[in-house]
Amino acid sequence: MASTLGGGEDEELDVGGVDGAWVLFKDSFLRECRFTLYTVKAGSGRRGHLYDTLYEPHTGLPLAINEDGVAAWVANDGDTAWLLAANKRIDSGPPGAIANLELTGTHLTWTNGGVAKSAEIKTAR
Repeated sequence: MASTLGGGEDEELDVGGVDGAWVLFKDSFLRECRFTLYTVKAGSGRRGHLYDTLYEPHTGLPLAINEDGVAAWVANDGDTAWLLAANKRIDSGPPGAIANLELTGTHLTWTNGGVAKSAEIKTAR
């Protein structure tokens, strides 16, 4: 359910996904084909992290948000699925190949085509 912000026709706020108590919001700037993503903890309203990105998360694609509000998500451009964490490209594969995202602290795990993978995620606050 998108809503227009500030009266601008080319700006929309939408939910990019939910993981536990965390919600990933996406503010879309349609003319510029870019997105501002931010995480908010439901209930407390605590802000997590903010990302300016060209990689749009979609509801239904894998998403993981850790206890500090750091997000890892999958973006799909039609031919390629990209795994991003803290707004950095981590892995890629055909659409549907990247799954089972888990982000605990700075340790990210996932599968790509059924192969288990992992990485340490560096974030700046």
